[in-house]
Amino acid sequence: MGQESDFLVDGGKHLLPPSRSCVLKNLAGITSTLSRFSADVHLFQEMARPGLLTYGVNVQARIEREFSNAGHSFRNDTVSRLIPVPFGIHNGTEIFSRYAVATVQIDPLPDEPGLFFGLLKKSYAVHSVRLQSGNGQVWAILNIHLAAFDAAAVARKKQLQQVLSLAMKEFKRGCHVIVGGDWNLKLTQTSFLHSTDPKHLFWLHEFPQDYLSQGWKLVFDPHVPTVRTNNQPYRPGVNYTAIIDGFLVSPNVEIDSVTTIDTGFQFTDHQPTVLRASMSSNRSQPIK
Repeated sequence: MGQESDFLVDGGKHLLPPSRSCVLKNLAGITSTLSRFSADVHLFQEMARPGLLTYGVNVQARIEREFSNAGHSFRNDTVSRLIPVPFGIHNGTEIFSRYAVATVQIDPLPDEPGLFFGLLKKSYAVHSVRLQSGNGQVWAILNIHLAAFDAAAVARKKQLQQVLSLAMKEFKRGCHVIVGGDWNLKLTQTSFLHSTDPKHLFWLHEFPQDYLSQGWKLVFDPHVPTVRTNNQPYRPGVNYTAIIDGFLVSPNVEIDSVTTIDTGFQFTDHQPTVLRASMSSNRSQPIK
């Protein structure tokens, strides 16, 4: 969803992008951005197969061509009811890795109540992989996309508690743990310029810092927003922006750097964040 789009659920007027050509333009911008920033592991949310929201454009296939030398795992998390197959919605999470993937695991999370428009149901889960490093130690990479429109963030907080429990289990197994994705919770306070009516911020809630265990760190770039409101097409200084995308790392992970790529929300309503981290006991095996 590029800068020209708004979205009905967020208080906008439209469900679909303005045109198929907009989808193609945004996909070209996404792949161009990806080609400029090399990484060992990529975590995607809302990876789209051909369907209603993409005007039939196969976003996933184009992204997979970009990472043809990487292993990958996809999980569909959106189910559309009573909609013929060509017009359905087929989105999910996907992980690409240049490291050998030892295992893939899907752990269900609590549901968000209700259906979108009475037709769509999102199935939440932690989508994780374990990656064997050259020194025999293991990275556990957890890809998440938490609920966004649950009243008072009740479902989100239940999901978060389960995510943290799963991450702790991986840590106790001896893994070096990175949880990344769209938390749909404000990771930090921000003061980015905007003139958005507060009624359009109904879905935003704070990340409950007291949920974190000792030694675990939330990691984000405090200088660049990762998401914008979708009640109208994007206008700098008008749309509210916040930081809801980032990482959580276990005590045995050292942060080398974290940067959010400022694309001006041209091609997506989220901006990508790049983390470089190392095993704290052995800095010779960085992951990015």
